[in-house]
Amino acid sequence: MRYGNPKRIKVRDELSKCFYCRAYDTLTKKQVWLSTGRTSVKAALEEKRQWELRDAAGKSDQKDVLFSKAVAAWLDFKQPVLTPRGHETYKAYCGHWLKHFPERAVVRGVTNNLVEGYFQSRGVVVSGKTLNHERSQMKQFFTWCRKRGWCEGDPLSTIPRYPEEKREIRVLVPEEEEKLLRACSEGYTVNVIAIRNQGGRAGGRVTDKTSEWQQTCQPPRWLRPLVEAAIETGLRYGTLDQLEWADIDFQGRMVRIAPSKMKAREGISVPLSEKAIAVLKTLKAEARSFKVFDLPERGDVRKAFKRAVKRAKIRPLRFHDLRASFITRCRQAGVDLEVTAALVGHRDVKTTLKFYRRVGEHEKREAIARLSGFNAISQSKAEA
Repeated sequence: MRYGNPKRIKVRDELSKCFYCRAYDTLTKKQVWLSTGRTSVKAALEEKRQWELRDAAGKSDQKDVLFSKAVAAWLDFKQPVLTPRGHETYKAYCGHWLKHFPERAVVRGVTNNLVEGYFQSRGVVVSGKTLNHERSQMKQFFTWCRKRGWCEGDPLSTIPRYPEEKREIRVLVPEEEEKLLRACSEGYTVNVIAIRNQGGRAGGRVTDKTSEWQQTCQPPRWLRPLVEAAIETGLRYGTLDQLEWADIDFQGRMVRIAPSKMKAREGISVPLSEKAIAVLKTLKAEARSFKVFDLPERGDVRKAFKRAVKRAKIRPLRFHDLRASFITRCRQAGVDLEVTAALVGHRDVKTTLKFYRRVGEHEKREAIARLSGFNAISQSKAEA
């Protein structure tokens, strides 16, 4: 490849923090932007020099490109077309590959048997859906390598798609919503059994005996507003996490989301309900950041939400089920399918249909109750 001078570029309508180099791929005869991963010009120039040295070393024996170096080059190639979260997912998968395959393995040396062994070991700890995602990513990688002459054939040709278990799509009913919101804001007590020094950290009598006491805890302050916003707007967690105050138009009662914050890469405008406006105004009064929801790591958010669901004593619920509940409520309110798809940012109405036609448990109960009443009337008429 031939590399240009590093500079910042616009990635998904925003100026990048890292410097990129324009590169011409002599094999595909296309120009691409490669991220240096560096935020200063000096460091970016050094990274460019390392690329040139790596390419020069690869030309001497192009048939034996190290698997680890090929993976690093591919991740650089994919970064401009992926969201930050998507790129992190790709990096995580590649990390598993590098741990499993031999350290000095070359791309050409990764055979069908090695790949089959890898997916057998991964199948023990992850679901079929995750395996299919990873299989698709690995296929992309080896296709990219074949275009550069680093390997022949497809080592995944003997790996079929794995069966996927479809999770139940939960629909949150109004009674459950009330319990959940209460659990997201009210304090609660927990029983603690642990070793507790008399006098606390400052000192006191040391003991090795366990004590039992009750401790009062409060849910995170961001939990209830986040759940309310998800219920009222139907937006994904990733979109809510990236939402900034600049996206909120209080005067027009609208949230305008840029394409870079949407999974479908299409910007949308969503009208806000009275309840959503009230929640956002409360958050605005206490804002300490340019972000609407100043959230911790996603794992911490998932744990806090799971604990709130448990305290609410409702059936297990995922955060994404709040989006499905919003779409289902749109159907129950008589909102058109196309309008619902536009509200939630689905590019294809087929995606919306998976949730739009979902029937909630309370609807099934109401149907049985009406059927029982109809049967009773029919029986009384027949007896008369």
